[in-house]
Amino acid sequence: MALDERYFVTSDLSPYFVDKNTGLPLANGSISFYRDVARTTKKTVYQLIGAPPNYFYAPLPNSVPLSSVGQPQDGTGDNVIIYYYP
Repeated sequence: MALDERYFVTSDLSPYFVDKNTGLPLANGSISFYRDVARTTKKTVYQLIGAPPNYFYAPLPNSVPLSSVGQPQDGTGDNVIIYYYP
């Protein structure tokens, strides 16, 4: 499957989540995503998997775990770029 332009990533390819009060990383925390039209319903987010030209978008668990330095990780502990689908 080719890349799908409907999936998008934020401009920051290596997000770093911090505590809004202290500025310290949200170490070993998690981040959740919710639908805009239903703020209590979780939204599926994805990671890009594969090699050219055989890419596909695999769903991530929602809540996405954060590393010890506040970066999103997949289930194996690797840093991951989160893709969104509107």
